Amino acid sequence: MSQYKVALHGVETRTAERFRNLFLINFRGKYSITTNDDQDVDLVDMDLYSGDSRALLSTLSPERTMVLSEQGLFPAGFSGLTKP
Repeated sequence: MSQYKVALHGVETRTAERFRNLFLINFRGKYSITTNDDQDVDLVDMDLYSGDSRALLSTLSPERTMVLSEQGLFPAGFSGLTKP
């Protein structure tokens, strides 16, 4: 089984645990969280990222990055989801 590796940026510990459980239970282990530079997908919480978000995004590929934001404001070229 091929597994997609997801890097989380700006995500709180509790939220990371929710993603870990979602990936394990709902997606049957097809996704996993990684802290290495071997990720297939980057997930960035723009509301909680403590660093310079523009600097971070400049290092990430828009084609494989999903941005989360409460305001629904997403940088040009990046896909995004508005948080509930």
